[in-house]
Amino acid sequence: MGFTEKQKSAVELRNKDILISAAAGSGKTTVLASRVESLISEGADIRKMLICTYTRMAAGELRGRIYSRLCDAAVKNSDSRLMRQAELTGSAMIGTIHSFCTQVISDNFLQAGLKADWKTAAGALSKKLKEEALNRALFSLYDEENEDIIWLSQRYGKRDDKPLMEAAIGIYELSRSLPEGIEWLLEEERTEKLYGYADEYIKERLNIMEETSYGCKALVTKYEELSA
Repeated sequence: MGFTEKQKSAVELRNKDILISAAAGSGKTTVLASRVESLISEGADIRKMLICTYTRMAAGELRGRIYSRLCDAAVKNSDSRLMRQAELTGSAMIGTIHSFCTQVISDNFLQAGLKADWKTAAGALSKKLKEEALNRALFSLYDEENEDIIWLSQRYGKRDDKPLMEAAIGIYELSRSLPEGIEWLLEEERTEKLYGYADEYIKERLNIMEETSYGCKALVTKYEELSA
C-alpha cells in the first residue's frame, strides 16, 4: 500500500505528540502498524509500548498486522531481534483503553482500595447501580428541600421523577465527554461551550438541556458523589 505524504509523516515523525483524525477506512490501522514497526526497527521495544484501540476486534486486527509487518521485516533483513519482537506481540499491551485500565487496577487493587476479586460493572448491573445512586441523590436533595430540585420536579416531574432522572443522567453522561468534566455545570458560559462541542444534529435539543442544566446542577453533583 502506498502512503500519502501525510500518512508518511504520521509514520516517520519523531519526538512530537501526534494527533491523527481520519475517516473510517482511510488506513489508520495500517499507518499505526507501520509506525510501530518503524519505531521497533529503530530500536524501540514493543514491551514498552501501549497501543490502544476502541474495540477488541480492532485490537486483534492491529496485533496481527504488527506481527506480520515485523515478521516480514525480520525475514527481509535477516534480523533476529525483529523476529523476537514479532513473537512478543502476543503478550504486548495492544488492546482497548478499557482493557488497559482494567489491567492497571488489577495490578494495583490494594492502592485503589479494592478487593482482589473486584469486577467491572457492565450492562444491566451498571444501569441498576446508576439508578440506585441517582435515587439516593434525588431523595437526599428532597430531604434537604433543595430549591433547584423542587423547581425541576414541578416543571418536569409530571407523574413521577422519571423524566427528571433521565435528564440528569443525560447531562451527567454529556459532562463526562467534555474536557472540563462535571465542572462544566459550574461555569457561567456552559451553554456557549456546549454549542461549541456539539455536532449539528443535536443542537436542536440544546435549548431544553440548557434550561434543565440550571436545576440539575445540584442533582448531578450529588449523584456523582454517591456513585463514586
